Amino acid sequence: MNRILDMESSTRRYLIRLSIATVAYCVLLPVALFVGRAVSPPWSMACALLVLPPVALMVRAVGRYFQEVDELARKVLVESLALGFVIGTPIVLAVGLFQTFGLADMSFMSAYAILMVSWLIGGFLARRRYF
Repeated sequence: MNRILDMESSTRRYLIRLSIATVAYCVLLPVALFVGRAVSPPWSMACALLVLPPVALMVRAVGRYFQEVDELARKVLVESLALGFVIGTPIVLAVGLFQTFGLADMSFMSAYAILMVSWLIGGFLARRRYF
């Protein structure tokens, strides 16, 4: 608990914003999948769009965090995004090629998960470099 109180206010606000968006995404995704499979195509498309507002809130949380923090935190954030991109893109590309040749049957939604995990790894590596 003490680490949370010692945290900078910008970091605390970022974690709150990101957590709210992530919880909303985790709640709406199963709803969108369940309801989207049970209704006709125009409504299923609307159900698919249910998860976009939480994703937009995630993007907004990261953007606001970038504006609120100091130069070092910005540098760490940019490096974590860059490393996440460098790690995740080849994996997503390989999965796409495997799907093209019938070697894998993965949902395209797994690309989002791959990129988020890659960003997490990139964040760990970037923070290790500076702290």
